[in-house]
Parts: sequence; C-alpha cells; structure tokens
Amino acid sequence: MNKLLSANFARLKKSKIFWICMVFMFGYGVLAVINQYRSALLYDGRFDATLDAIFFTHIPILGLLLPAFCSLFLGTEYSDGTIRNKLIVGHLRTSIYLSNLITAVLFALAMCVAYFLPICILGTLLLGWLTTELLTVLTVLIGSTLAIIAISCICTMLSMTNQNKTVTAIVSMMGMLALQILAVVVMAKIDAPEMIDLVTFTDSMGGMATESIPNPMFLTGAKRTLYEFFFDFLPTGQGLQYLEMITVRMWQKLLCSLFIISLTTGIGLSLFQRKDIK
Repeated sequence: MNKLLSANFARLKKSKIFWICMVFMFGYGVLAVINQYRSALLYDGRFDATLDAIFFTHIPILGLLLPAFCSLFLGTEYSDGTIRNKLIVGHLRTSIYLSNLITAVLFALAMCVAYFLPICILGTLLLGWLTTELLTVLTVLIGSTLAIIAISCICTMLSMTNQNKTVTAIVSMMGMLALQILAVVVMAKIDAPEMIDLVTFTDSMGGMATESIPNPMFLTGAKRTLYEFFFDFLPTGQGLQYLEMITVRMWQKLLCSLFIISLTTGIGLSLFQRKDIK
C-alpha cells in the first residue's frame, strides 16, 4: 500500500483541483476574519465579533468541496485506466480502495489546515484568541474531524463504485447539498420555540395585547428524540452544531460518525471487490 500512497501523493502535488481548493479554503479563512472584523468596526462595538463565531465555519464548505475532489481525482483513475493497471501489476483491490480513501481523508485534513492558518494567525491579531473553554474547543475539533472523515468515506465510496466521474460528481455534490438542506430543516424543527406570542387588537383605536400560546410545531417526547438523533446522525447536522460549538450528546455524535465511517467503508470495499473494471 505504501507504493500506492506514494503514487497518490505524487499525483496530489501536481493536481490543479487540490491547489485550487487549498487556495480557496485559505482565502475563505481570510475573508471570514476580515468580514468579522469589519462588522465590529461598522457597528462600533455593538457587534460581538469573536474568533469563536467563525472558528468552525469551514465544515459546511468542505461538505461541498470533498464530493468534487473525490469524483474528479479518484474518478480519473478509471478514465485513465490507472486502476486496471494497478490490478494487472498485482495490487489488491482492498489496498487500492484504502489508499484512495486515505488520500481523500488527508485531502480533507489539508483543507482544514489551509482554513485554520489564517483563522488562527490573522484572526488572533484582529479579533483576539478564543473565549470558549479549551476543553470545549478540543472536543468540537475531534468531533468535527470525525464528521469530515465520515463525509470523505461517503464520497470515496461513491467515487470508487462508479466509473463515470461526471455522473459521480453530479450525484455526490447534489447528494451532499441535499443533506445540507435536510440538516437545516431538521435544525429548524428542533429549534422551534415552545411558546409563541399572539398579538391581538383590543379596540378600534389600534390597542394591542400580546398573549403567549403553545407552539403547535414544538417537538416533544419521542418525536423530539427521533429528530435529535437524526440531527446527530447526519454529518451535515453535526457540522451545523459544531459551527456553534454545541457539545450536547457528544458521545452520540462521535459514535454516529464512527458508524458511518465503518458502514460506508465496508459497503465501498464490498462493491469494489465485485466490480468489473473495464
């Protein structure tokens, strides 16, 4: 597998999409800091501009970059006949799959580093260091890393089991976008307030009265538990929680990520073992 990884790393260094994504993530980090700093200046201190608010905003972006990278970088191995050649010279299918998976994971981690560089350096200079407790930050960092690895595993599975990289790119990117939207919808359901204010007019002169009434959209009982589990299970749902450094049900989120990593890797390996490589 070492030779396969070395070959992948050599390709990665020459890959245009890799360097484009690196520059994009670095620029996104710079832009996030500057935008936060400008907001603080614009509102003259009334806006709470902290580094905490932007420290983990890279996760949803990576959810869209990873499908593009995996489908194009890994899909090229099919179109160029590289996978067939690897099999001819005696490499095992398991080794080929796992080496590509490791490459995808390292790509994702490299994107994180590209984002954190301006966030930590420029962000500290302009906004000051984090105000959140270090243990909370480290917990979220571990959880977000596992969520990103889970997304990498999903994208690798799709890319390694479909020889048409164009179809794979469309399916994986649209799929991740759908998961992002689904996570936002689920979050809105969970965050619905228990009580809502009802404004009524008391007389013809425009007098108004406000009354708090139960919100029919507020989730309770087993239904709320189910929605919370689904929100924790989705890597995109985890990303939205980590963005705000939410650490409730942390063990559940970590176990869900590990389950997705194991499941998608197992399914991907099984399908790739039986795939007819043309």
